[in-house]
Amino acid sequence: MKNNLVFLLLLIFVFLTGILSATVYFNRQKIFNPEKTNKKESISSISQTNNQANQQETITQPPPSPTQTPIPTKSEFSSWKTYTNNRFNYQFKYDPTWFLSPKCDTDDYCFVQGDISKKGWPDISVGKVFYTGISDLSGLENKLKNDFVDASIKQVVFSAQEIPAVFISFPRSPQAYASESYYFFHKGEILKISLNDTDNNQAQKIYNFFLLNFKLLD
Repeated sequence: MKNNLVFLLLLIFVFLTGILSATVYFNRQKIFNPEKTNKKESISSISQTNNQANQQETITQPPPSPTQTPIPTKSEFSSWKTYTNNRFNYQFKYDPTWFLSPKCDTDDYCFVQGDISKKGWPDISVGKVFYTGISDLSGLENKLKNDFVDASIKQVVFSAQEIPAVFISFPRSPQAYASESYYFFHKGEILKISLNDTDNNQAQKIYNFFLLNFKLLD
């Protein structure tokens, strides 16, 4: 009887020891191999991170640049004609496809224009300014600053002849294109060159060529 009791207690001890050993083993597996126990959780986390990165890349990617109108090369200016104004003694080059006012030799203003219905430029005019009592650039600059308080005004030189002038520019607005003007003296007169749509990159290159080749005649 006593032997049977000892055997039963021994059997219970072995059984409890086995359960305890198994519990310790599985706990150690969770501690030292978390990648196995959290495999599904890790995969889900990685997938979510990748999705967030892709979304961020899509949002921060800049939009494609709009197609720009080709800027004319120097060779395209070779066909330009030369106009000479004998009334105010100046000369400039212009594209033969532009409209040249037929009254340039008689009116106070001469102007040339391209296809402004499609592009808004080029639009160039040269003419007389009716200011009296002004005899130098400083006086002219002060007059313009009083008349156009919101404009950018400064003294410059332009053309290959390095003609001294007062430069005035107006930014684009809902009512008008950006514009620039050059005021200068010649043979007792104050003349002005006006350029329209000057914040257009292609127009500005054309205007630069026009200004470079503008000449005052003796």
